[in-house]
Amino acid sequence: MDIFSKQYELVKGSRGVVLNYCAQMSPEHLNNAVPNFGQGTIKATLLHISNTYISWLSKFSLQKDEYFPSPEEVNGLEDIIKQFERANQAVTVFLTSFSDSDTLISGLKHGVDLNLSVTELFTHVTTHEFHHKGQIMSMGRILGYTPPDADIIRF
Repeated sequence: MDIFSKQYELVKGSRGVVLNYCAQMSPEHLNNAVPNFGQGTIKATLLHISNTYISWLSKFSLQKDEYFPSPEEVNGLEDIIKQFERANQAVTVFLTSFSDSDTLISGLKHGVDLNLSVTELFTHVTTHEFHHKGQIMSMGRILGYTPPDADIIRF
């Protein structure tokens, strides 16, 4: 399980680059819809990422009661960072709750009975973040910002 913790540190480093990039944007650009992107705004996309960690790793996997704020309840980047702190806590609790990456976790999600391994769940939430990170970089470029290199290995 230690490898997942190490991987997540790399993910958080990349996320930090994205959040610093977003900190350069005006509040209007964080909150205004960019056409043809699933979550609509950069703020909503960031919130969706953090909510996904909490949904899968805490609510689904550990059956914890969780609250998911809407984009309207989140005022700015400071609130987004707080949501990512919640996501980080969900990852920590998830990784310390299981000793075997092949452990299967069963539950209902979107009306479907699922049996997923710790590895599948961790991989899902981290690759999901990187998928949306690419969208955020594209949205920022459309809004006139030059995206930084936010890969795990940066040059």
